[in-house]
Amino acid sequence: MIDPTVFSHEWDLLCARFNRKPLKELMARYYDILSPQMSTGEFRAAAVCVLNSAEFFPRPLDFSLAIRPDPAISALDQWELCERVMQGEHGILERMTEEGRRVVALLGGPVRLGMTSLDSVPFVRKEFLARYREVTSEQFEAISGPEVTPESRRIVGEVMHANNLYP
Repeated sequence: MIDPTVFSHEWDLLCARFNRKPLKELMARYYDILSPQMSTGEFRAAAVCVLNSAEFFPRPLDFSLAIRPDPAISALDQWELCERVMQGEHGILERMTEEGRRVVALLGGPVRLGMTSLDSVPFVRKEFLARYREVTSEQFEAISGPEVTPESRRIVGEVMHANNLYP
């Protein structure tokens, strides 16, 4: 729920920026649409973004897009970072979103991804993008893997050591 005082203040700034007469009815309609969708802080951030980048007076959708970018674009951005992780740049994980890091973990983690052959990269990309969609659509709980126990870690470590799979 957006604080009405903050909303009114940002609305006045937007109207001044776009040389529009601040109509109370239109402001009330925008408030009714946007208030259930975002917090006061999110609205303020969206308003600043729209104020700085919009060419025309913003639609309600423009506020939502300002704080929640298109998941398809985010997925591709995260895939580019994942490719760098696959090349051994594990520090890049810090630049990834929480969702991107979750998908990397679901795909076996940075070490496992680093073992991907060039022929397999298109398949890993497809899997990454599919998993990213699942994670960002709040279906992560349904696809979480089994619990990792100390015993399972020991077994995986023994198998990897026996097959010389450590980098």
